Amino acid sequence: MAVVPKIDLSKIKLVGFDIDGTLTDGGFYYLGNGQWSQKFSVRDGVGIKHLQQLGVTVAIITHSRFESAVKRAQMLGIEDAYFGVENKIEVWNELV
Repeated sequence: MAVVPKIDLSKIKLVGFDIDGTLTDGGFYYLGNGQWSQKFSVRDGVGIKHLQQLGVTVAIITHSRFESAVKRAQMLGIEDAYFGVENKIEVWNELV
């Protein structure tokens, strides 16, 4: 078992993620009838919930517009979720 060093995270107030290839396995899954989906990691979700429990705001900023991404953000209670974003840096700077 790996030893995890203790790190002071008390100054971190906001963490932002993209979706495609960051919170997913990088694949798209065709569901039929023109619908697509993504595969998300349960482990990432647990990590995000831990951050939220520590009082860290979690944001998602993505170009993606998949319903699966929207539902995943809702499932994790991520209120700062931005979809269909062309300029992610601009949105990030507004959040910060």
